[in-house]
Formats: sequence, C-alpha cells, structure tokens
Amino acid sequence: MILSTSAIPSELHKARAVSEFLDLDHYDQQEWVTDLETRIDAAPERSAAVCVLDTGLMSGHPLLRTSVDTVDSALDGLGPADQAGHGTQVVGLALFGDLDHDLNSKERVALRHRLESVKIIRGSTDTETDPRMYGKPSPRQENCRRSAGRR
Repeated sequence: MILSTSAIPSELHKARAVSEFLDLDHYDQQEWVTDLETRIDAAPERSAAVCVLDTGLMSGHPLLRTSVDTVDSALDGLGPADQAGHGTQVVGLALFGDLDHDLNSKERVALRHRLESVKIIRGSTDTETDPRMYGKPSPRQENCRRSAGRR
C-alpha cells in the first residue's frame, strides 16, 4: 500500500499475479494455465474431498479435472455443468486457495484433497430454486446477517 498523503512510500508489495492474470487476454491466460497444469500433483483418489454446493462445475477445466471425483445436480432437468461460472470459481478457490503463489512460482503444487460439486443454484439470478435447498443458516451466519442489517 502506498499512502497518497506522502511523497515517500510507506510500504511496497510485490504485484499480485492473479490480478494481472485476470487482465490478460485468453491466449496469454492459457499459457499461465498450461504452465500451472503441468506442475499439479493431484491428491490420491482416496483422499478427503471438499463438496461445493453452488452453480455446478466445468469439470473439464484444466486446473480442476484431475481432482474432481463427483459432479451432480440436485435440480430436476438440469445437468451439473456450470453455466454461470460462479461454481467453478468457488471450486477452484476450495482446491487452491490463493493462486498467487502457484502462478508466480515454478514449484510443483501438491494438492491434499479432492473435489465434489453439486449444482443447487441455476445461476446468478436464480429465482426458481426452492430456498430450502440452501439449508438452514448456522447461528454464526445469522449473527453476521443481523449485524450487517444494523449498519
């Protein structure tokens, strides 16, 4: 962070690769993805899995495909494919966390868990899915919601 009230920087941070990555055209992004894909060591098939309930998954995504165990849909008449993109992004976050280090390094990336995805939301403007599909909020989520409402 650089303070705008001073002519002397108080802190300098290395630029984040992910933010730069998102500004690249598709061809340049593909080079980064291909590089990272060649360095991924997927977790063994019997490893624990994280299940993401969202808009589905693009299971053929090159950074995710070797880690996906189950892809399903809980919505009648809809397959598990992610048409909105959000579910795929959440699954990527669940698998890698912050990609910044992995994109900036040339080290191998050893993953410790696998992935499962269940489509429970049609898309970003889903008005058809029964809200009961989302489950009951935890007490912590309720407290956060109430706190946000007071601001």
